Amino acid sequence: CEIVQYVHENGVLHRDIKPSNIILSDAGKRVVLVDFGLARRLQYSRMQQTMVGTLGYAPIEQIQGQAEPRSDLYALGATLFELVTGRPPNPFDVRLLHEVLPEADDLLAEVMDKAVQENIDRRYQSAGQFRADLSGVLARLRPKPLPMPANPHAATMQRGRGGCPGCA
Repeated sequence: CEIVQYVHENGVLHRDIKPSNIILSDAGKRVVLVDFGLARRLQYSRMQQTMVGTLGYAPIEQIQGQAEPRSDLYALGATLFELVTGRPPNPFDVRLLHEVLPEADDLLAEVMDKAVQENIDRRYQSAGQFRADLSGVLARLRPKPLPMPANPHAATMQRGRGGCPGCA
């Protein structure tokens, strides 16, 4: 969501967000959105444009030549659907998460389902809103790390057995 927010804030529509256009770099520490071949400057007009995008990820208004920022959010939601379910989205009909994955977290399902609403006015209105809701859900779902003892080898060292390399 952060990347899409940055792109939109700089006046650009990507128009082809899908799993193959999202890569990890820096040993998986950074997410990069690639392939800006279909990207265009934001134009808030009702002038018909060319149909572009990838079926399953592009919403109906984009296929009809009326792409706008919420179209990219739909594509991001469809991409997230595939990431979570392991199934590609159906063109123009991304199923509700609980229909495909009944055990999915309720709040995650709510966020994902909102992103892929057919009615553009029911979708997230900005990447920032989508990002805030998704970040909140992910923070809640992320497992808490277990506390580690100050010196994990302390018990071995106290017994004097030298059971680990460099601990004797």
